[in-house]
Amino acid sequence: MRNGEQQFEKTILRVNPNPATSSSRVVIQPSKSEKYELRLYDLKGSMMALIGREELQANKSIVHNLRANNYIKVVYLIKLVTDSETLIEKIVIQ
Repeated sequence: MRNGEQQFEKTILRVNPNPATSSSRVVIQPSKSEKYELRLYDLKGSMMALIGREELQANKSIVHNLRANNYIKVVYLIKLVTDSETLIEKIVIQ
């Protein structure tokens, strides 16, 4: 790692703004390189959308834009699935 680069100790999944009205940024800060899928689920467990699927690079953030106005106004779960872990964040769409 070069000087000035940030090293993430663990993978972080963030959603901002939350609650969302028109759009929201979903940020992944991975601690290691591996494949991932980022999915949106309703609270019944039905997958609503595949937000992203690609290769994470260790310590390099990835940002996905979620268009909140494409979905009805309820609570959803954003699920990040990698080869080694699963992270879930709640998002409220207003």
